[in-house]
Amino acid sequence: MGSVVCSTAVRARQTLDLVRSALPVDVPVRFSDDLYALGVEAYRAEIEGFDGPGELLLVGHNPTIEDLAMTLCETDVASQERLTGGVGTANWLIVDLADGGDLAGVLRDIIKP
Repeated sequence: MGSVVCSTAVRARQTLDLVRSALPVDVPVRFSDDLYALGVEAYRAEIEGFDGPGELLLVGHNPTIEDLAMTLCETDVASQERLTGGVGTANWLIVDLADGGDLAGVLRDIIKP
């Protein structure tokens, strides 16, 4: 895990607290008002600004997370079909992004607690 960006909202912080023990002790965590107040573009900006190494974990809100996943995976039919049923509360979406900076992705997994 390379980095975590979490919304400043109480529920997002509570979600992060629930999984914190599964994350590396030294993983950097940053809290962002933008993930609470703004839409998909705020999440895309976090992805675009991430320079690694490792993965980026975004802890935020629906329907914005679902909209983000649909946007990132818009060219992958199988991913779109998996997302069509919706994303439930506290679900985790794992999206692999292609190299090259165009933010085209494939939904690798949906983890439902």
